[in-house]
Amino acid sequence: MPTEYQLLSLNETNSNHSDEGSNIIPMVTRGAFAMPRSSISLQELRAPIPWYLDSCKLTKIVIFIVISSWVILVIWQIFIFDFKTFACFHFYIMSAPIPATYSDIGKSASDLFGKDFPVGSFKLESKTTAPNGVSFTLTGLKDTKSGNINGELKSKYYYPKRGGTFTGSWTTSNILNGQVELENSLAKGLKLDLVANIQPASGNRNVRGGFTFKQPGLHTKVYLDALKGPTFQGDIVVGHEGFLIGSEGCYDVLEGKLTRYGVTAGYTHPEYNVALRVTNSLSAYTLLYYHRVSSEIEAGAKAHWDSQTNNPSVNLEFGAKYFLDRDAFIKGKVDSTGKVGIGYTQALRPGVKISLGGSIDTILICWSKFQILTFKLLKNI
Repeated sequence: MPTEYQLLSLNETNSNHSDEGSNIIPMVTRGAFAMPRSSISLQELRAPIPWYLDSCKLTKIVIFIVISSWVILVIWQIFIFDFKTFACFHFYIMSAPIPATYSDIGKSASDLFGKDFPVGSFKLESKTTAPNGVSFTLTGLKDTKSGNINGELKSKYYYPKRGGTFTGSWTTSNILNGQVELENSLAKGLKLDLVANIQPASGNRNVRGGFTFKQPGLHTKVYLDALKGPTFQGDIVVGHEGFLIGSEGCYDVLEGKLTRYGVTAGYTHPEYNVALRVTNSLSAYTLLYYHRVSSEIEAGAKAHWDSQTNNPSVNLEFGAKYFLDRDAFIKGKVDSTGKVGIGYTQALRPGVKISLGGSIDTILICWSKFQILTFKLLKNI
């Protein structure tokens, strides 16, 4: 008897096979363009192909990695290699330090405006260290506006023989976090990192792995979020004689496109530094300036503009820090909207520190809004 074949057609039906279900491709015919009958459902035909089986997306990933690696290599060679021996790949001795990470470019100015102004919160932190090197940190934070209290219990163990660090934490939101780090175990300047977290109540979980590589004149990080996307996140910073330039990006494997990217440039000097950040897919601009005037005074300025907002003006901010003595300092800042922030930090004794902060809106001149906002206690045992 002749063999029955089934043609891949979604428009024609055969009444002889209607009892097999509407999802079954029913047309039966003979010919060179037919295939043996099989129960292939429409849902299976429409199911998305996994990214690791999609040759098009894999090709994009390979091209992205190759181009990124080539750009990194060229930039690195420009700063690290001698131009006369560039083709022969001969190193020359450099005394340049390892540049800061991408997020730390302009950190001095960011800390001047962001830290020691604990507004609207009460924070308590206690840290103890066992004789075998295991440290335990208990942190509690209360929001004075909402009344919400968040806490975290964290433990960390450092294994010096292998350069490994093991960290685990449990938060009041019932989130379990675990992290394993291996630094300089496989190669000098190479750090491997694996982070996993899970929320038992909802079942939400995520796993992220990556590496950090740093050498004189180069600092780069690459991470893969396995369950979010998956997505590749990475940044690179190259430096030469105080000048820094870096870039970051986030690549969604399923969508096959960059979802976030930015660039940063700066100059670092022992007494001052300046940085320009272009973030949010090159739509937000931030200029940071920091100056250590003397051993007692630090000053800085910050300018920010977001092109995606309806406000065309630039937000300016000025700040200063003054050390009263080796155990106490005061900080102040004011921005172009008329808001003034003040902060005072006092070390009571080794391991115990208290911080007070306040905020005033000079435009409204409403002194009732003045608050003693934070009491922070840090104790090491």
